[in-house]
Amino acid sequence: MPNPHRLLPPLLLLLLLSAPTAPRADTLDTVIDVVLYAVDPGLAESRPLVKCLAQGHSASTCAEQYAEQQANQAVADAMASDPKVRLIVDIVTAANAGKWIDVLELTGTDLLVQIACSAGMPGGGPVKSFVCSGLFGQVAGLAKPVVREILVAIKHKDWMRLVALAGPDLACEIIPTNDPLSGTLCSVLGEVIGAVGGALSDAAGAIVDKVGDLINGESPHISYDEYYARKFSLLPFKRAQERIVNGRQGLGLDPGEWNPCVNYFDSHQQKRDTAEKTCNDLGRRLHHEAQVLADYVETLPQTHFDAHIRPLVKDRTAELMMSDGVEAYKVFVDQLPPGEWTRLSFLTGRPAFFDFQKGESLLFDIYQDCAFRMDDMIYGQGQGVVAFPGMTPESLLEWGCYQAAGKRFAEAMIMERLRILISVQPQLVDAGCDPRAANSQGSIVFKCNNHSGFALCRDTFKGYRQSHCSIDMEAASRTMGEEIAALLGA
Repeated sequence: MPNPHRLLPPLLLLLLLSAPTAPRADTLDTVIDVVLYAVDPGLAESRPLVKCLAQGHSASTCAEQYAEQQANQAVADAMASDPKVRLIVDIVTAANAGKWIDVLELTGTDLLVQIACSAGMPGGGPVKSFVCSGLFGQVAGLAKPVVREILVAIKHKDWMRLVALAGPDLACEIIPTNDPLSGTLCSVLGEVIGAVGGALSDAAGAIVDKVGDLINGESPHISYDEYYARKFSLLPFKRAQERIVNGRQGLGLDPGEWNPCVNYFDSHQQKRDTAEKTCNDLGRRLHHEAQVLADYVETLPQTHFDAHIRPLVKDRTAELMMSDGVEAYKVFVDQLPPGEWTRLSFLTGRPAFFDFQKGESLLFDIYQDCAFRMDDMIYGQGQGVVAFPGMTPESLLEWGCYQAAGKRFAEAMIMERLRILISVQPQLVDAGCDPRAANSQGSIVFKCNNHSGFALCRDTFKGYRQSHCSIDMEAASRTMGEEIAALLGA
């Protein structure tokens, strides 16, 4: 029997190796130094205060400790509540935890790279690896919400979403080659989307050689890939649409496509049974490509909404708040039949969507931007839309933009309108701010009769593209005088 005392050292070693390791003592100090230098080197003297706050202590506790060093409690209290100091603390906390998406939200792409990729910064993972790679430069110039969604997709290994946001070429440089979806997405989507331009040219009459051979003749047949490219390269889009809209399951060749295929190979030096096998194989290829494409396209509405529409919902809702524009858009979208999920329908819906007289758009530009981006995401940059007259809707683009710029946008504005009515408006009214229409479109503005209410309003609508607060200076001065008189009387 083994001596238990001889087993003790190895067991202790195993326990030590398997136990979670505590962060190095100087890790937080490194993070603080990097963040302070990146955000504002002039705040270097606040370093002890930042460290105290980042360790989770209260502002009052940290202010007291900082005051002992500064010998000035007022300065310490002011520094502890300073917005820039609080921002630095939030960045330090996020960076120290390796939450790089939060760091992006708090800063921007330039500072994100500067902070995440500095020597000694903790953590690793796919997000940091991407941010600190040369590939990040290809997306760093995009709008922050788009970059955020790309990082979220990488974090959660949502490769379909990543392809939609970054495009197949860049996405396939990011997706690990050992990932099970890598081959499927990068080969199938890249090939299907990349084939659109050539297929549309062929459909326009670009094929001038061997056209007769496609029907008659005893010459050797063209390659299977060439036949597929000439005859079936647009069919994945049709089949994907049939699956998404109508729930079609079998996505291979229909008899009207299979029979000519068999006849061609049968008449070009293949036996009949061999020709049938060839066309069955091509049908299986079509089914696979259409299935992958359908799975991909089904992710696009939410992807586009999160990256490009959600950040606009608050502005657009506030700018229609005092009219029926938000409700009218929801009714319009809900009642629109699939055959009218078109750009023209969204353009001519009603003046609140696009005012032809003024040339102003509050809502149509959301659809227009969706159509532009969805075109690239589905068909490839600058390739053109693959439409199928007779189908409702006629294209995957129309389906996608109806879902994103139609349904999701309308529902989000309704929820935002309810938030303003239930939470924001009562609070501001109680603070002495009355809502009214700022223009004919119905943009809301709260007119406040006191300075504190005006400050609350401005804080509530901070970051909006239009001003939604005003102040009645005469009433505010009168209110201030009454408050001063009350204080003096007390």
